[in-house]
Amino acid sequence: MTIQEIRTRNFTVRITAEPDLDADLSYDETGEVARNVASGKWICFAARAVVSFHGVEIAERWLGECIYEDPMQFERRQRRDLVSDAIREARDFLADAKEVAI
Repeated sequence: MTIQEIRTRNFTVRITAEPDLDADLSYDETGEVARNVASGKWICFAARAVVSFHGVEIAERWLGECIYEDPMQFERRQRRDLVSDAIREARDFLADAKEVAI
């Protein structure tokens, strides 16, 4: 599921919610989180930010164990941090690629 997509002339950043089937809920001492996830009231997902340059994926970042009633509620601060990390990785990739001139 796409949470957000940001487009510029050269880049696309897409944030998606991917199933997180391996979430560590060991912190859930009361069992409330596990019950709500199991019942479908809450959704456990991994947020994925992908940066594409002219349609080619050049960077990605993941944040697992996101639990919300709806992935669209994924917090703005977490989104911003995830996107910033992915963009930083994309810039590093492009800088390295520039050094390897063909």
